[in-house]
Amino acid sequence: MLLLAMASISCGEVLEGTEQEVLFLRHKGADMNVWVRGNIDSKVIILVVHGGAGGNSAAYVPDYKDNLEHDYAIAYWDQRHGGSAQGSFSKKEFNHTNAWALMAEDMMLVIKMLRERYGQDTKVFAWGHSWGVQLGTKFLVDHDPELLDGWIASNGTHSGNIEHASRNAYILTYAQEMVDEGAELDEPVTRGGVDIQTPQDAIDWVNANDPITEWDQTDVQWTLGGVIGKWVYANYTDPRYTENLPPGTLLFSSPVSPIAQGINSARTGTLINNSYRETSIQEFWDLSTEMKHITIPVALLWGKYDHIIPEGVAYSYRDSIGTPPEDIMFEFYDAGHSPEYEQPDAFAEDVREFIERHR
Repeated sequence: MLLLAMASISCGEVLEGTEQEVLFLRHKGADMNVWVRGNIDSKVIILVVHGGAGGNSAAYVPDYKDNLEHDYAIAYWDQRHGGSAQGSFSKKEFNHTNAWALMAEDMMLVIKMLRERYGQDTKVFAWGHSWGVQLGTKFLVDHDPELLDGWIASNGTHSGNIEHASRNAYILTYAQEMVDEGAELDEPVTRGGVDIQTPQDAIDWVNANDPITEWDQTDVQWTLGGVIGKWVYANYTDPRYTENLPPGTLLFSSPVSPIAQGINSARTGTLINNSYRETSIQEFWDLSTEMKHITIPVALLWGKYDHIIPEGVAYSYRDSIGTPPEDIMFEFYDAGHSPEYEQPDAFAEDVREFIERHR
């Protein structure tokens, strides 16, 4: 009762002329909330497939509230073991070998639930960010892509192998720029016996570690990409948007429980993303050979300077799908990992154009 009362007083401001309601999907041990906000009368829904794994959907409300909620309904879905999703299932039922396919099945059912609730004539688009792109792509590969009217992907991957190759290319490109300009690293990268003190050291490490095939390499590469990325963001992006979302987003702007969010994030990390045990659903895999049957309209809206999922992944994604070129929107922004937050007006304008073209 206390949690319900907290939710009722923290649902956040609703825009004039818009509505909101919370739906629930119960599937294979998980109870997942779907917070639907915005212009429900539009008969268009954008399903948010959030990052993580183990993140939450409410973090994206500030990105959509002032722009796209006026035009469309936005369905903020908390994936199993994300946000305020609840449930009881064992490690055997949810681990790094089976969680990905199970969550793709969840996504399929969320889409069907939205159509059941708002009418079969409702147009449903899905937008994935970061891990959400990996999950959404798994849905498109495992289930009928035609359940969606369009798919929007931002700075997430479809192949761990291509992600690693693109991150190496990112480090090489910008470390060389740093060498040419006489710039220094903000901090050294010293892990697992590796000692990278300068941009030239970074170049030498990548040349000696291409391709990435081992867990120890991924740890160094991830850290090194972040250090190089600090210099890239300072030189290529708007510094106002390189910080995290304002504090209190979850506590005061949504029905999400911060306590549940913390527990879910920790447990997800233990069960399916534990690099220390070398078990993860986000490394050393590849869907690119299975993506040609994806022929629905696709928008790839990418932060060009992202050190996490660099631009090379976007080009590979475009070349892997079977969508006709005229039905692909392909846009880059002067942004890092979160173009919807870093360039909100340009991002929303492109989403709107894509939806109106294919609704």
